[in-house]
Amino acid sequence: MIQDYAPRPASETLRERTFLERRIVEVERDMGRLAAGIGAPAPITQELDVLDRARELWGDMLRQVRVRPLDDAVTAQLDWLNRVEERQARADGEPKPDLNRVALDRRLLSDLLRSWRAEAG
Repeated sequence: MIQDYAPRPASETLRERTFLERRIVEVERDMGRLAAGIGAPAPITQELDVLDRARELWGDMLRQVRVRPLDDAVTAQLDWLNRVEERQARADGEPKPDLNRVALDRRLLSDLLRSWRAEAG
């Protein structure tokens, strides 16, 4: 299902964009610290993988707030994750890909939403 969204005025998205941009900078700083601690090129660690996924999700949310409020964007993503889990749980004989990111995405997005709501008041 495709929905058309009209771009929101920049002044309306400023707080959300600032919040997300700050979160992206924090994640990238943490990634740099972890990478520096590892030193020479090495396989990606679980901590780096989580931070990389957070950076991807925050970037997606940064694009979405241009057309809908952050709260709505995160809630829609969480609803989609719920549908994915329901589909994965069905015993209908259909092959299902292993989507091990669902739990991680849910945790990251839930934390983001909690932080946003606390900051937005």
